[in-house]
Amino acid sequence: MIPILLRVTVSRNTFVKSTVNLGPFSIIIGWVSVCWLFMTSCFFLFPNQFNEDLQQTATIFNYTCAVVGLVLIVASIYWFLPKSCGGARHFFTGPKRTNNDINDADEIQKIELQRDPTLRENGVKLDNPTDTIKVMINH
Repeated sequence: MIPILLRVTVSRNTFVKSTVNLGPFSIIIGWVSVCWLFMTSCFFLFPNQFNEDLQQTATIFNYTCAVVGLVLIVASIYWFLPKSCGGARHFFTGPKRTNNDINDADEIQKIELQRDPTLRENGVKLDNPTDTIKVMINH
């Protein structure tokens, strides 16, 4: 849910589209997905049984909220650990683009101009777009 939410909000205008995309419907479908995932995630936290007095006991309690909370706490601690202790934010870089993601020289040029606003502002045209693939893969 978080990547979809960030895609339709923060990176709405800067996200580099792939050759396979939903076109003008991608933002609408993204918002529908975020709403649906939020709603269903809330439903998983509700109790699924009650005893005859409409109370929860340890045997029928829905432990999903406790497990999800514990995982979030552990993941947050692991992310914010200092570099000397192996904190994930210091080594995780995310997925990399490959040559198969970009087929066409014009598409490469367009992606590079989107990624570097100083090129756009100065009106720079890239001479050898294949060099940009190597730079993008190494980032």
